[in-house]
Amino acid sequence: MKLTKDMLDNGGVLRSLIQLFNKKQDMNSFMMVFQCLRDSYVYVPCVLSIEGEVQNGIFDYDALDHDLEIIIKPDFLYTNDGIKYFPTFSCSELIPIEDNKDMSALRRHFLDVIDWADFSKDVEGILVDAFTDMFVCEKSMYDTVKQMNSLVDEDIVLN
Repeated sequence: MKLTKDMLDNGGVLRSLIQLFNKKQDMNSFMMVFQCLRDSYVYVPCVLSIEGEVQNGIFDYDALDHDLEIIIKPDFLYTNDGIKYFPTFSCSELIPIEDNKDMSALRRHFLDVIDWADFSKDVEGILVDAFTDMFVCEKSMYDTVKQMNSLVDEDIVLN
């Protein structure tokens, strides 16, 4: 079945597939999560500074004025053992930015997030929805996700 971008837009499909995987713990549901991630946009918590002013809110990375000075510092999460993860969230409502006036979130395509996480030093994986039903895309799986074919077909309209 082909998907539309609208079906993936709010992260509901991704959250459902992660819940299914966390319940079943089988290879089929594991790969369905990866297939959905491959076509999804997620939200990355970060400190965002535009022209020297720290921002607070949700921003679409592609809509930022890249002619301005923009500094982005991801907000990494660490386990008790010191393992470093690159956090993402399936929807903006799950990000606890209201607790921190210096925190923002950037909406990015998951394939871009893979590149960003891979570039970041000592990151073991990308953590999706850390504070609810979480899922970890380990660094060893980045290439698998990147090589998957998209299931999104913008020409299909569901009635």
